[in-house]
Amino acid sequence: MQQQTRLALKAAAWFFVGQTADVGTQKNVPIKTPFRIGRNSDSDLCLSCHSVSGTHAEIFEKHGDLWLHDLNSTNGTFVNGKRIQSNNRLVENDTVQFGTAVFQITRAQEQDQVTRTAPGCEPGKEAFDSESDQFERLFNGGVVPFFQPILRIDEVEQAIVGYEVLGRSQLFGLRTPAQMFAVASRLEMQAELSRVLRKQGIDVADNHLPEHHLLFVNTHPAELECKGLVDSLFEIRDCHPRRPIMLEVHESILNDAKNCLELRSTLQNLDIKLAFHDFGAGQIRLAELSEVVPNVVKFDIRLIQGIDKATSKRQQFVASLVKMVTDLGITPLAECIEQTSEHQTLKQLGFQLGQGFLYGRPSSIADCAEHASRNDKIVPQTPQVKTFLDKPMTSAQADIGPHSTSGTKNADWLLAQPEYHYTIQVLSAISQQRAKEYIANQENPEEFAVFCKQGKTRMLYIVVYGVFADRAAAKAASAKLADSAISPWIRMFSSVHAEIRSGIET
Repeated sequence: MQQQTRLALKAAAWFFVGQTADVGTQKNVPIKTPFRIGRNSDSDLCLSCHSVSGTHAEIFEKHGDLWLHDLNSTNGTFVNGKRIQSNNRLVENDTVQFGTAVFQITRAQEQDQVTRTAPGCEPGKEAFDSESDQFERLFNGGVVPFFQPILRIDEVEQAIVGYEVLGRSQLFGLRTPAQMFAVASRLEMQAELSRVLRKQGIDVADNHLPEHHLLFVNTHPAELECKGLVDSLFEIRDCHPRRPIMLEVHESILNDAKNCLELRSTLQNLDIKLAFHDFGAGQIRLAELSEVVPNVVKFDIRLIQGIDKATSKRQQFVASLVKMVTDLGITPLAECIEQTSEHQTLKQLGFQLGQGFLYGRPSSIADCAEHASRNDKIVPQTPQVKTFLDKPMTSAQADIGPHSTSGTKNADWLLAQPEYHYTIQVLSAISQQRAKEYIANQENPEEFAVFCKQGKTRMLYIVVYGVFADRAAAKAASAKLADSAISPWIRMFSSVHAEIRSGIET
């Protein structure tokens, strides 16, 4: 290397932000000119990537600016996606690529520098730790959600019923969920990250995807330990009252039956459906599963991959699990399907829903929206999409009229109300007489309605009050009812409709 004075560019400290190996943590590498990049061990930025040449490129300073020069590398040097043919001036936030190694140019004023070693940097080298800064950018518009389709594989038409929302970003070191949550773990912000990914995904989808498409959104185990999950779900439902949503949680939540049932009840109130993923990864808890009864169960990938080549005993085992799940009224879903032969076998084993590269890779919202518009002919209408999750009305619920109190609004009236309006449940009585007495004692009995549902051991009579266009109005009314009602419960009419039809006890 030519002997020159190495400049630190006093006005600001410049850095490369990215990974110096194919696998590894994000590094923040300070740039002091002249600065050579390559695979050779004596390079200022040594990249152990096969696509990088031994001496690949060099950065030098001229008139206070940084300039990049390619040293006749085999696979080229790129700035913002364009291969450079001559000296190229660099500015902050430029994307620089050496072969397949990608970095971002960033800088910090001298007072913002820290004199400790950043994670992954060699001891003795100063670096700028930007993890918290990067995370702040992620939380403020840096999330780029991707979507993977979920199909009905038990039907000839194989219609798309929805999409799983997957977190992505364009920020270096935070591109994938694994990278994001690794940093979030160090910052103790896993729950916050999960909420941001979920909300951003639904916000984006609601503006571009057909209204009837179901969105599968994920949770992080840390969320189940704090109140923030429920609050975030209320916020999402307020912002997106018409969007069908499926919340995915790990099946290990069944270890805490009480909290699991409370979450199930909250979701029913919000008209958000429940899915367990990684089913079969650990202990199979069929007894607990029969108590909670999620809408969907996603089978663990180890039970799915290679199922077409599996032994007959393994296939029979999976088939028996599918049958037990479907007998409970739960829809089985197979994910990570990559081969047509796997699809055929899983269909024969009784799976109703499928997800995987065979049907579609995770894609941007633009690609998903374009695909949906091109394939409207295979997309079912709203009632069809809901039927695979909704249980049929029982005979007891179909015969709702005779159980209604005389002169009081009944189930037929409730079913006629807009499903995205709200009401307030004020009483769950074990006798029709108790429900009638409660309504008769109210100042405005004509504002109340009653319906019945089959509980575990007896018929229950549910009393609700009012019709409200939004949750805020219902919340104001529930505050006034608090003195006379037994734990006022704000509910969306869609959840009341589902309960009337299915008779599921909450």
